[in-house]
Amino acid sequence: MRSIRECPICANNIVSKLYTQKFAQTDFANGIRLLPETYDIVVCSNCGFVYADTPLDQRNYDKYYEYCSKYEGQENVSSGGMSASDVLRYKYVIMQLKKAIDKNTEILDIGCANGGLLMELKTNGYVNLSGLDPS
Repeated sequence: MRSIRECPICANNIVSKLYTQKFAQTDFANGIRLLPETYDIVVCSNCGFVYADTPLDQRNYDKYYEYCSKYEGQENVSSGGMSASDVLRYKYVIMQLKKAIDKNTEILDIGCANGGLLMELKTNGYVNLSGLDPS
C-alpha cells in the first residue's frame, strides 16, 4: 500500500501496515482536536523502518505535548522527577538487574515516559541505555 508520509529514512512510500493505533480523543481548546483518532504503524518495503503513518506534521505533535502531556508534572510516576515512590521502585528494579546482568548489557526501557528509570540506571553506572515510549 502507499503511505501518507514518506519513510523518514529512505523516502519510499510503499509500505505494509502492521497495526492501526487508536487514541482516546482529547480536545485542545474550543473543540480543536490536535491529534487524529487513528493512524497506521507501517513498515517500509525498501529499508524496513517502522514508523507512524500520520497525516499530521511535527507542529501538531509539539503543540499537543506542550499543552496536553501527561508526563509534564514532576509529581507523575516516571515523569523524570523523583518522587518517593519513584526512588523506591527504581532502587528495587536496579537491585534485581544487578543479580541478572552486568552494567554493559544493552537495556531498552519500553514505556519509559520521560526516562526516570533510565536516568537512575545511568547514575548507577549502566551505559547501554535506550528508551521507547509510544506517547
